[in-house]
Amino acid sequence: MLNTRYMRGHTLSELLIASTIGLFILAGALLMYSTSSAANQRLQAEYRLQQALSSAAAFISGELRRAGYWSRARNASSGGAINGYAPLRLVGSGCVLYSYDRDQTSTNGAPRAQDQFGLRIVGGALQVKTSDDNCAAVTCAACNSGVWIAVTDPSTLTVTALDFAADNHERTLTDGSTLVIRGVNYQITGRAATGAAIQHTVTGFVNVRNDEIR
Repeated sequence: MLNTRYMRGHTLSELLIASTIGLFILAGALLMYSTSSAANQRLQAEYRLQQALSSAAAFISGELRRAGYWSRARNASSGGAINGYAPLRLVGSGCVLYSYDRDQTSTNGAPRAQDQFGLRIVGGALQVKTSDDNCAAVTCAACNSGVWIAVTDPSTLTVTALDFAADNHERTLTDGSTLVIRGVNYQITGRAATGAAIQHTVTGFVNVRNDEIR
């Protein structure tokens, strides 16, 4: 004969309580996973944004360091042609125009169409000017002419601000001319194009390698 003491099961109320406790535990675990996943996605988005802006800043620095380069610049100091590559123009605070002897074949110091460059933002992208057929040798002062291409990908990074400020120092030479030691402070700000409210700013300073003599 079976002993009914050892065949007694759980009551309905006990099962309901156990189920409720299990649901609370499951809900807590899901909440922790969701929170952890969201935090991880945000960290990844912040990292990608910082990397993209750092790459854009490195590009800006590299370009500005070349400004004013002419392979035969010593001709100017020995009574030869004037270095027309020297001017570096800040148009407002969000655009900079410059030139350099890209293929090192200029003989007269006058920038050609393929030697005209610039940096600006349009449509959330950092753009660089690659040439300008409409630009006179030393009077290029417009940020809306020439061929511009995007350096950053708007589907990944939205550039919201780009600012430049000159930081120049002058020194008088023995012949009475003025040597301008040039520098440029810049700041680029962007946000993740994924829609997340993530924004980052990178600041930098560039010593322009090619001084200007006036």
